[in-house]
Order: sequence, then structure tokens, then C-alpha cells
Amino acid sequence: VIGQGATITGLNSTTVAGVPASTFQARDDLAVEFPEDADQAAVLVRNTTTNAPEYQGQYTWMATVVQEGGAGSPLRVAVAVFEGRDTDKEPPTTTAPTVSSPSMGLGGGGITLTGADESTTKPGNWVLLSHSTDGQYLWYRILARDGNTLALTGPDWTNSNQPDQANVFDSVVAVYEQTIPEGGNSAWD
Repeated sequence: VIGQGATITGLNSTTVAGVPASTFQARDDLAVEFPEDADQAAVLVRNTTTNAPEYQGQYTWMATVVQEGGAGSPLRVAVAVFEGRDTDKEPPTTTAPTVSSPSMGLGGGGITLTGADESTTKPGNWVLLSHSTDGQYLWYRILARDGNTLALTGPDWTNSNQPDQANVFDSVVAVYEQTIPEGGNSAWD
């Protein structure tokens, strides 16, 4: 995800400022005022200059796209939806938690994370697991926590290499995954 002050090949922070909000933020969560009297209709908040509907901007997203094999193999696309993420500030610089004792298989599994903030690894939050060399990235929801050990639910971990990297997110409200063919025929051709 691009934050202000980020540098992308050939671009500086001046040219990418505002990219997160315009690219990764929906303008579809409309701002509405509710009157004191419950019998009265709610009122859509509008911009006083343009009369355009205002929005709250509470939902942002990021996507991961991973090819599941060699050239021509299907792509696994996952979109993580965040609520209340501040895209105007730099993300905190943190060290990713260390993964040990992975036991992943059908429908999820368990891992031990060392160095993860307890507030982000509570049940209901999401973790993105990966293996450093094989390119598998999969999202799992945290079901339970016992110390540093997490019980996870999610897709089958089909790779023989168990996950060795984790990214923990505390404001993800949903993850949508789909496998799509690369190139070839599709519903949009």
C-alpha cells in the first residue's frame, strides 16, 4: 500500500500524495444525519458548494494477486476490506512477528507468533500468512488465542512448505478471494 512520502520507481512523494485515498478508498459509504425524532426521515449530507453527496471514507482496501503456478496458471486474487484505516499517515514501521510451529492444513490450522501485539491478534482479526520463497500468500481469520498460539480458519494450505511469515491486521472487516484464469477466455472478454 502506498502511503504519503512513499517512493515508487521514478515517482516521489509529491506525485503520489493522495494516491491511497483516490485508489484504495470507496466513496460509497454516504454520510447521513439522523434527526432526534425517529419518525422523521434521515437526511443525506451534501457538500455546500457542489451539492454532491458527502461520504465518510471509513472503508479502504488492498489486494493481493498471486499466480498459483507457472505461466498461464490461474491467479488467486484476495481483496481485504479495512474499516477506519487512516490512509493519510505513514504506516507504522514494525517488525513482522516471527512464525514458529506452523501446523497448517485443511481449512486453516495453528501457528505460534512471537513479537505480535496482543491487541492485533485477538479473535476476529485477520492475518496474511506466506512462505518466503514459494510465493504462497493466504488470508486467515483468528478464531482463538492462547498466549502466542493462534487458531486460524481459512483456505487449505496446500504447499508442502509451511508458512514462515505473517502480517497481522487489526482493522480488516472482510476478505474476499477468487481464483481467476490468467488470460484466455473470461466473462469479460
